[in-house]
Amino acid sequence: MTTSLSKNIKALIIAASVLACTGCVRDNLDHRRKSCELKIRITDNGGNDITGSATIDNVFLYLFCGKGNFVERIPVSAEDIRAGRPVRVEYDGLDRITAIVWGNINGPNIEMDGIGAGTNLSQQLYLRLKDHSLSGNRSEGDTENRSPRELHYGRKTIDARKGVGSFDEEITVKSTVAKVNVVTKHLRRWTGCDDWTRFSFVVYGTRDRLSFAESKAEGNPAVYRPSLELDPDISTAKATLTTFPCYHEPLVELRIYHDGQMVYGVNRYDDGTPFKVYAGEELDIYVTFDAGGTIHVTVEPWDDGGQHTEF
Repeated sequence: MTTSLSKNIKALIIAASVLACTGCVRDNLDHRRKSCELKIRITDNGGNDITGSATIDNVFLYLFCGKGNFVERIPVSAEDIRAGRPVRVEYDGLDRITAIVWGNINGPNIEMDGIGAGTNLSQQLYLRLKDHSLSGNRSEGDTENRSPRELHYGRKTIDARKGVGSFDEEITVKSTVAKVNVVTKHLRRWTGCDDWTRFSFVVYGTRDRLSFAESKAEGNPAVYRPSLELDPDISTAKATLTTFPCYHEPLVELRIYHDGQMVYGVNRYDDGTPFKVYAGEELDIYVTFDAGGTIHVTVEPWDDGGQHTEF
C-alpha cells in the first residue's frame, strides 16, 4: 500500500513538473520523439575515455525542460556507467531537455543546494565547500575549507523536436576539481627551527563554491591547510590537496606559517608565471630554500646546485 502510494506521489510530481514546462510543448505531439537512451562517458582533459577506470559514485542525472524548470533527478549506478549502459529518458511532449550530471557529490566536505520541484536553472544554485575554524598552529581569523574529493560534471541539451521513437545520445563528463602539490626543501634550515609541529602550509585563493548549472568556480577565496608529509631525511616537506579551480585574480598563493605567523608567501614562479589551477589538472609548486639564502620557486624540483633535476 505504501509502495503504491509512493509511486503515485512520484508520478504526480513528475506530471506537475512537465506541466510547468508547457511553454516547451508544441501542438503536434505525435511527431515527437518518445524516449532517449543517454549514455554517460567520462573523459580526462585530453578527451581520453576513462569511463572504466574513473573513481566515481553518487552519480545523479538532473533533467530540466527547455524553460529551465526541474523535471526529475535520476540516480545512476557507477556499475552502469562503467558498463556503458545508458539511462532511459522518457518525457513525451518536451521540445528540449537539459541534462546535467554530477558525480561524487555526496562527499563529506561538500554541501549542495536543494534541487527539486520548483527549481529553475536561472536560479543561483551552488555546490559549496564546508569549512571549520583552524586549530593549533594557525593565523588568527583564518577559516579552513575542507578539501573536496574528485567531482565530475557534464551538461548536454537534448533536442527532441524532430524525429520519432527512441534515439541515442551521449553526455561527456569531466573532472571539475584541481590538484595542488606543494614541496619545500630546507625550510627548517632557512628558519632555524627543527620542530615541524610549529609549521603549517596554507593554500589560499581558489574559490569556495561551484555553480550547479555550469560548474563555474565562484565565491570567496578558499583556505586549505593540508597535512604535511615528511621525507626520512627531514629536509623535505610535501602537501597535497584537491580544490576548486581558479583561473583569474586573485591568484593561488602558498603561505607558510611558523608559530602562527606567516614567514613566507608566494603566488608566482621564479619566471613570473602566476599560480593558477585548472579543472582536471595539477599545479606543482617546488620551493627550495638554498644555503645562500636564495629561494627558488619552480614547477619542477631544484637541486642545491641550481639545476632542474628529477625529484
